[in-house]
Amino acid sequence: MLLLMILVQFVQNRAGKLLALVEGHTFYRDKQNTNTHVWRCTKGGWCKARFTLTNDLRLVRGTFNHVHQQTKYIVLRWVKKRTGKPLAIIDRFTYYCAVKSSATSTWRCTKGGQCKARFIVNNYMEITRSSLLHDHPPPNYVIRNGIYLKI
Repeated sequence: MLLLMILVQFVQNRAGKLLALVEGHTFYRDKQNTNTHVWRCTKGGWCKARFTLTNDLRLVRGTFNHVHQQTKYIVLRWVKKRTGKPLAIIDRFTYYCAVKSSATSTWRCTKGGQCKARFIVNNYMEITRSSLLHDHPPPNYVIRNGIYLKI
């Protein structure tokens, strides 16, 4: 028996719909029955990539041959500090709101100093510009009930 392991990350799109992110490709939940869920590529009918998961998230079957290039996605997670201030997390790195204007806000790496990593979001919380290269490892922290706790 061949054992196939894939990493499935569940994310929300801008409209709040649940998507599965696998190797840079997004999938929407197409069909479900009492035991399984079928996920299909979001690029539409011409891409036949799909997979089936059981309710306990075991892969039953899958076809991951896409007929298109993968899209670059930035998975952005919003949490709060103990003080209630918001923090953004991208790839385990944390960002604080450094500048806020009427149309955008600039988020900078919490390390400060020489690290130039930052991104800009508009009022719809869409990333409009980013430079996400860091000169240090990500901080050590845990998230409990949506609250960021530095270790």
